[in-house]
Amino acid sequence: MAELQFQSNLDPFSFTKIILEFSPEGVEFAEAYITWSRLFENVSLTAGKFRQQFGVVNRWHAHGLDQFDWPLAMTTILGEEGLNQTGLSFEWLMPAFIADANNLFIQLTNGENEHLFAGELFSFPSTLARLTSYYDLSLNTYLEWGVTVLAGKNNRRGYDENGELILESDQFTYLGGLDLTLLWEPTNKARYRSFLWRNELYYAHKDQTEENINAIGAYTYGEYQFDRSWNAGLRIDLTQPFEAGNKDNYLYQIIPYITWWQSPWVKIRLQYNYLNGRDVQNFDQTLRLQLVWAMGPHKHDRY
Repeated sequence: MAELQFQSNLDPFSFTKIILEFSPEGVEFAEAYITWSRLFENVSLTAGKFRQQFGVVNRWHAHGLDQFDWPLAMTTILGEEGLNQTGLSFEWLMPAFIADANNLFIQLTNGENEHLFAGELFSFPSTLARLTSYYDLSLNTYLEWGVTVLAGKNNRRGYDENGELILESDQFTYLGGLDLTLLWEPTNKARYRSFLWRNELYYAHKDQTEENINAIGAYTYGEYQFDRSWNAGLRIDLTQPFEAGNKDNYLYQIIPYITWWQSPWVKIRLQYNYLNGRDVQNFDQTLRLQLVWAMGPHKHDRY
């Protein structure tokens, strides 16, 4: 897969990003949005198509992940490509209280994610709210936690692609998420040593005509930088399948990996995935060698 990114400051008040994704299936807009960085005091506004701020890694692009792939819980519960919808996003850098910094995100988007909502042709609005708090625990260590909630309708009302009228009764989808990140980075060796611990928990409820879906999933990973160009980590995924009657079913993954940064523009990663779970007929093992490179000033931006 390849990405082509265009970004520019439009004027002193706004900037834009347009990202195209190239894959064997074709070309599509990954994101295309404009941001007013100072709509009000400490408030920014983004309009367009963007990866939503549900937890931490949903906002990132694939090339910016700490592993080859997104966590299994995220792709199972939020959908294979995560939450990437069209609408408005407000970010407020709140006054510091309790924590050293607090951010509030409010996002109003079309419910075009067919996995969770009505889909592109029947796109009722969905609403997301996210609060994050940041703490400097010491000169070398910081902690950040966040809580996210999202709600929207998943029933279809309107005309389908054949011109037939569809009127389904109201059905709702509710999502919740918790995340926690801890980073240790000694100030006198920040380019050579660090340790990152990241965790996310997802919960989803989706109304359905026959039987509702309730699913919960999580991941945790630790990554240690032991040299200027090398880091290694381990991620563990656990999730229920996103289907009705999943109470006693689960999937899990164990993922060790090692990454070599040739430079800020080029990295190579070796990763092993072990996938298994209850009622899985055959466990799956995958070994991947990933090469990522970037041209231009943005290097490997997360988003």
